Amino acid sequence: VDPTAIAAICADDVVYEDLASGKFEGPAAVAAYFTTKYPASCRVVADRTGGDASAGGFTWHREAADEPGVAGLRGTTYCRFDNSGALVYAREGSEPILKPGEATEALLKAVTANVEVPTREETYTPRSPKGATDVAKYLWEEAYPQ
Repeated sequence: VDPTAIAAICADDVVYEDLASGKFEGPAAVAAYFTTKYPASCRVVADRTGGDASAGGFTWHREAADEPGVAGLRGTTYCRFDNSGALVYAREGSEPILKPGEATEALLKAVTANVEVPTREETYTPRSPKGATDVAKYLWEEAYPQ
């Protein structure tokens, strides 16, 4: 990852949000963030990409430079570009470094085994949406409206 190259494609008012680290505003702050999160000893590999000239995203994983093919941290990044192609906004989310294992799962099940769950009346009609647009509309407009 080349922080200088990333800063060069950023708009002056770029906002880069890492859901694990914070918000970085301006090309210099974005470059500093990439220098810290992605040192020279690692590389980022795009697994899947999608989008067009105005917006897109990709899933990725980080690898140690000396261990190509061995995936480490994984994440997803969404990007938005202005009419000149400069990056104006990005949001990155990555999986937690430490993951609860089977022992934690068993502990949580044991601790909550006798907890009474209050019955709630459904405020929506359960259904199985088809396709990404239908899923988004269902979640935001039907199942969990504001």
